[in-house]
Amino acid sequence: MRLPLFLRPLLPLAVVAAAFQVVRFQFINGPSMEPALRDGELVLVNKRAPLSAIARGDIVMFRSPSDPSRVYVKRVAGLPGDAICQEGHPACRDPAHQRTVPPGAFFALGDNASVSYDSRQAGFIPVANLTGKVIGRLPGLLAMIAYGIMFCLVVGVLRSLRPG
Repeated sequence: MRLPLFLRPLLPLAVVAAAFQVVRFQFINGPSMEPALRDGELVLVNKRAPLSAIARGDIVMFRSPSDPSRVYVKRVAGLPGDAICQEGHPACRDPAHQRTVPPGAFFALGDNASVSYDSRQAGFIPVANLTGKVIGRLPGLLAMIAYGIMFCLVVGVLRSLRPG
């Protein structure tokens, strides 16, 4: 079965729209994840990753519990049921200084602790605030190529929708 002629110009738009339902690009803003991720670096985020697909050590993106307009990229240090030290260290020997990650939440830390705003200050992050899992990084030239391809796709779709 062939695609009707009037729908063919919409095919690239449908492909791009479908892709952006699953993944998104996000710039790293600030040094809190250095050295793993640098300020200004572009990462690819899986927007459909459920908490069950997240493991300790994974880098995730989430909305701030106190200001949902802010998005953070941090490393998961604790999952529901894990014991976390009050200071934020995942391994804690003194039960008096432990907190347990509650169901429906996770504990996230920046790699660069001295400049990171994370679960040590914000507390446990509700799973509802999870917006994705970082699945790759696009450094420098590769990031510019990715944005160039997206720009070309958008321009191509817009031109195909133009009458005449």
